[in-house]
Amino acid sequence: MKELRDVINERLAENGFSQFMEIHDDDSLTLRIPCNTPPKKEFQYKLGPKTHYCYLSSVITAYDIFEMQKIYNDTKGNLRRAIIELMHKSNIDFNKPIEFSIKYLSNADDQFILDYISFVCRENIEFSKCYNRTDDSKSEMERFYSTCLQEYLSVAMQNMINVTSSIMEIMRLWANREGLFDKSLSYMNWGKFGWTYIPFAPPNLFDNEPRDFYNANSIVKNICTNKNMYSLFDIINSMPVNKEDFGEAVFCYKNRKYKACSLLLFGIIDSFFIKAQGKRSLNKNKPRRKVSEKAIEEFKEPIKTLPESEHALFNNLFSCLKVMFSNANDFAKSPVINRHIVAHGMGAKVKKRDCIQLFLALYNLMEFAKKHKIYVLSEGK
Repeated sequence: MKELRDVINERLAENGFSQFMEIHDDDSLTLRIPCNTPPKKEFQYKLGPKTHYCYLSSVITAYDIFEMQKIYNDTKGNLRRAIIELMHKSNIDFNKPIEFSIKYLSNADDQFILDYISFVCRENIEFSKCYNRTDDSKSEMERFYSTCLQEYLSVAMQNMINVTSSIMEIMRLWANREGLFDKSLSYMNWGKFGWTYIPFAPPNLFDNEPRDFYNANSIVKNICTNKNMYSLFDIINSMPVNKEDFGEAVFCYKNRKYKACSLLLFGIIDSFFIKAQGKRSLNKNKPRRKVSEKAIEEFKEPIKTLPESEHALFNNLFSCLKVMFSNANDFAKSPVINRHIVAHGMGAKVKKRDCIQLFLALYNLMEFAKKHKIYVLSEGK
């Protein structure tokens, strides 16, 4: 098992997890849970005549931001109370005195909050970049809140996605090493039902094969919320996609024009596989570039030596694309959205779920291309 152990340890090192997990020569697995890894600082705050102390972290997660926003809405715009909620989540002193409860913190002096904001801006580089782009005529608290809810939320979501993806891949490697289960078939069947890897879902979601198309949809229903999808849009928009077409697809999605949205997304995906075949040739004797399902098969053909750890995600993505771009079989009804049926006006109403599946497929395709350094040249329209 030495070869696979080395692969796992290399992957741990690449993703910055080698200090937390390691596979040993006897094939045992060590997990080390860090106690004080985030940047932290001791703060003092006053409650009446007394001065108290606590340790706060400069790390702000997407979950923290969502909780802060919830408090802001619940308190009808109480900005100070919302930020205190986030600070309370940030406390990493596990021996919390009662004075660090929300009830007591609400009475702490404002300087405590301003010191925390300065600390985050100093220690959290990504947050600082976003904060410095806000309107400096506003108060520090207003700038802090708007930074969290606007630019930095996308950063936090991407961090969460990266960590989740890395841990999922590492644990899948370990499970396969033990020979406990093979998830490729389950991932493939999720793809056949139109669902590709969901970056904001629980990492083991696809480990269990759904009973059928309807069961798969019911499992995913409450995961692909508008909030999660809008964060996904920001991530895809940072990828090498046609910004004009993608922007229109997002606009159509937000305005419930799902058929128009789906046609734009089909075009973006199809164009990737067409362009991957090279530039259009002026030589009339040279075969035309393939499109749709044939273009996908043309793309897959050279990819024969993927690491075992990537088989499940590869099968998931391309089994989904095969269904979406397959021959329409004389436009027979399909539970999964099909490019030919929609493009030729032969299908039923396109649903919101169909567009969500297409956005996820596009995200996973771009992630696959990035990971394997597959670049396509842009062409004029």
